[in-house]
Amino acid sequence: MIPGTKVLDNSGIQKIDRASRELLSGIGIKVAHEEALDIFNGAGANVDLKSQIVKIPDNLIEETIRKCQPTVRIYGREGVEGVVLGSPTTYFSTGGFPNFILDMETGKFREVSNQDIIDWFKLSDVLTPPDLVDMGAAPAEIPAELHGLNGYKLGLMNTKKPMNIYIDNKAVLKKTLAMTEAAGISMASLKERPIFSVLVTLTSPLVFRDDAAEMIIELSRLQIPMLIDSGPMAGATAPVTLASTLVTGNAEHLASFVLAKSVNPDARVVYMSFARIFDMKSGTVSQGGPEYGMLRAGASQMARFYGIPSAGGGILTDSKLLDAQLGMEKMGTALLASLGGTNILIMMGLIASLNAISLEALMLDHEVVKYIKRVLQGIQVDDNTIDLSVFKEAGIGGEFISSDFTAEHFRKELWIPDLLNRANVELGVDFEKESLRARAKEAVKAALEKHVPPQLPEDIISKLDEIIYS
Repeated sequence: MIPGTKVLDNSGIQKIDRASRELLSGIGIKVAHEEALDIFNGAGANVDLKSQIVKIPDNLIEETIRKCQPTVRIYGREGVEGVVLGSPTTYFSTGGFPNFILDMETGKFREVSNQDIIDWFKLSDVLTPPDLVDMGAAPAEIPAELHGLNGYKLGLMNTKKPMNIYIDNKAVLKKTLAMTEAAGISMASLKERPIFSVLVTLTSPLVFRDDAAEMIIELSRLQIPMLIDSGPMAGATAPVTLASTLVTGNAEHLASFVLAKSVNPDARVVYMSFARIFDMKSGTVSQGGPEYGMLRAGASQMARFYGIPSAGGGILTDSKLLDAQLGMEKMGTALLASLGGTNILIMMGLIASLNAISLEALMLDHEVVKYIKRVLQGIQVDDNTIDLSVFKEAGIGGEFISSDFTAEHFRKELWIPDLLNRANVELGVDFEKESLRARAKEAVKAALEKHVPPQLPEDIISKLDEIIYS
């Protein structure tokens, strides 16, 4: 049996669905993009061109949901297994776009460098999980408008895994496609076996920015998988109750799916939630509290209700240190969301409320996720795992350590950590020198030494640079 958890009962799901539809048909959503307004109008929505308010009737929402696919596939390169979002498997990914890194040698925050991104991709390529990777941060020496393209190039050079990338506008999309072809992947192949998904971020409450609408339109035409991200903040950009926050995000998702499916019924969409809370005590956005995981589980239930794959932020912390707070919050946000059925959790390796990355944190998150994956396996109960002859062999009061049954099953049944210290207490041992962070640091160095990059010739790398800087 696969374990799970629900934060919404059937009545709650139906109420959120109904309220979202009433919100879209009665109040509507602001769309700051001329072509998107035309598409909504042609699909049957009520469009006020002067105010740019789009009201979406229930029948159009219902028609859109029927067009949505229950699974979205993103493929790896060079024979690496991809991901099937919407399947029973929970996947995990790196993510984020911060400007800072917690330096592994000094223990201090500094600006991210291009070499940090290279190391990030290398470490992500060696470790599994993550199952899908992205650039993780924005290097200071690269112009801001080129961050996404630079990250994609470094990904092509340093990982064979599926990627999640950032595309701001049609010009960047054109260059991204040119880079893909330069790397030997045709447009026909990309459509058939996409090697990346694109994160498209909406603005709460109820606003489609010009760039977000443009990307939904263009990516729908190309059938490139989209993780459409709604991130309302309870008490700030959404009403303070968690139920109303879910309504806000759900309405934004439904509107985005209407736009995508009106462009192309075969558009590949994923319901990605970044719903969180505004902390009334500190005046900051909290990424690590219990509400974060609860909102992720609730959003995943809504996605399943519509038969759409789900994604969301997770494995997150507000802590600025690799400390107990980090462990508590990362486990909480990841485990709740995983048990809630989120198909892919994004943001491994991030700390400090999404404001920094850490290679050591990524290594620790790898350990956290393996812990969670063992929980998600559940307890297998069958004739293979219950064998009374083993009791007869050991006898009453006997032991099972030397049993063939133990040798056969212990690796499948028992999670064996790489970093956690389960050894006995020993007098005279300085456990501070053997801290979890110290073990993570050494594990990062060892993993980076193992990395074998994809075989991308130098002339291809030069071509990628030509495209980026043209």
